[in-house]
Amino acid sequence: MAPLDTGSVTNVVRLAEPIGRGPGPLAADSPTLGAYLRAVREHKGLSLIQVAEATRVRRLYLEALERDDITPLPSRPFAVGYVRAYGRALGLDGDAAVARFKAENPEATQALRAPLGVHLDGNPRQRVIYAGVAVLVVAVALWNIAQHTLISNAHSDAILAPAAQSWLEAQRPGPVVISAPTPPPADQTTPKPYVTPGLGVPGIDKNARMDPAAVTAATTTAAAQPEPTPPATFTTRAAVYGASLKEGGVLVQAKFPASLIVRGPAGQIYFARELEIGEAYRAPLGRGLTADVSDPNAFLLYVGGKLAGPLSEPQTPLDKAVAQSQPAATPPPSRR
Repeated sequence: MAPLDTGSVTNVVRLAEPIGRGPGPLAADSPTLGAYLRAVREHKGLSLIQVAEATRVRRLYLEALERDDITPLPSRPFAVGYVRAYGRALGLDGDAAVARFKAENPEATQALRAPLGVHLDGNPRQRVIYAGVAVLVVAVALWNIAQHTLISNAHSDAILAPAAQSWLEAQRPGPVVISAPTPPPADQTTPKPYVTPGLGVPGIDKNARMDPAAVTAATTTAAAQPEPTPPATFTTRAAVYGASLKEGGVLVQAKFPASLIVRGPAGQIYFARELEIGEAYRAPLGRGLTADVSDPNAFLLYVGGKLAGPLSEPQTPLDKAVAQSQPAATPPPSRR
């Protein structure tokens, strides 16, 4: 029965030193590790078959090690294991034998070879199938490219033929005719008039497109007209904010859109809003409120429902304005 190839062996049977023989050859006397192993084996009177049975390493591999030929060995890890097992079987230092083997056979970057007797050849039918599929794919791709090229050339010829004929006719000498210039579009001749937001021109729709002359005339006419006199008694159809009618107070009404902020004595804000035309705010008296407006001329002051006039300053203390609007009390006649 042939010995099994198990690689490195941990527990190796060491062959005893033969009786009546000297200490054996020295490692320094042998030029290579293989020669040293062979000299020790012959000194002990052992055959390769005996060593193969003791180490369970194939005799083919042992012969290769003695010849210093690592070509038949399956791979470097296996070779290292074989050297260690061979040295221990002969009673030598296995690690020292491995160190000398590595020094004499430096490790080279190469792929590991499969153990002897193992075949990794693939199925030949698969290679044939893969080759057939590749050929088929290439043939279909070439056929599609050829068809696409033929169709494109035919279509291009059909389109370019009339165009080429027209171009040749255009190259013939003849009079050059230039047509009259076309008028510009109406949108480019009449710019849209700019109207400031919130300051519309009376009598003109802000969304309508009009001639600039008409806009200028309407603006001049509106500026020439005197400002209408405000009603002497408070009246409005717009919203009234602030205190209720029962609480009374002073009314601040907007003649045209403007902002109104009502602040308290410490600067706290009680009311802040952009009032539209006719909207008003009713402020209670005696609380030290101040009307902070964006335009004093845009607001009217009503006390007790009667007109007291426009606001005079951007920040107007309402209690003070009410006191100034009321006529001074007539002193009683003196008695003589």
